[in-house]
Amino acid sequence: LKTTTPGPSLSQGVSDDEKLMPSAPVNTTTYVADTESEQADT
Repeated sequence: LKTTTPGPSLSQGVSDDEKLMPSAPVNTTTYVADTESEQADT
């Protein structure tokens, strides 16, 4: 099931994170931006 389509799994994971931590979207955005910055700099 996991190897079939990782999309739904990620979607559900994000939903759970939002329920547990309302600030998840903000943290995710910051994390992605920081990661992209590191990759670009490297």
